[in-house]
Amino acid sequence: SGSDSVSFGYSVEHTRDSGFVLAGWSYANIFGWSRYYEAFIVKTDYLGNEVWRDNVWYSDPWAGTGGTNFHSVEEMADGSFLLTGASRAQFICKQCEDLEFEGSGLMIVKYDKNGQMIFMNEFNPENGDGAFGTHSIELNDSTLMTVGYQGYDYETDGSVVVVLTNLHGTLLALESLSAKDNSLLVYPNPSN
Repeated sequence: SGSDSVSFGYSVEHTRDSGFVLAGWSYANIFGWSRYYEAFIVKTDYLGNEVWRDNVWYSDPWAGTGGTNFHSVEEMADGSFLLTGASRAQFICKQCEDLEFEGSGLMIVKYDKNGQMIFMNEFNPENGDGAFGTHSIELNDSTLMTVGYQGYDYETDGSVVVVLTNLHGTLLALESLSAKDNSLLVYPNPSN
């Protein structure tokens, strides 16, 4: 009987032009049984007035539904915006909630300062478990580093996922590192 929609803001950053950029996702509960996810980015001026926005939707014909979400946004040195999240993050139906996030991939999206999408890429470790991006940064050598996690139960069988790309989104490296023993260390600090 119709649809309900809910939006979630996951990340906000104060921009160099004194405005703000927000990222998150919305979902619509269509006819009470299926949830469709759609990621969004909104750029505002310093008063919070919308300057531009974009919504990202990923559809998977094999799953029958689709969706995207953004977990973080970062303004880069050139004024563009780098977003991290997941594609195809979805509930198949209320009765099958154990299938949540089936087939998802770590997603990296870049926009220019005027709201034009530069690239949208999805990455998955070779073992095929779903991967979710949580944060991206621009390193000093013009490399983008994105981190996230992999696995459906990150407290028991999850891994840390690290993706390195160039500024155009071309994959340089992708690693899935076990964090089961809570002893994962990254050295040296890549942001120094």
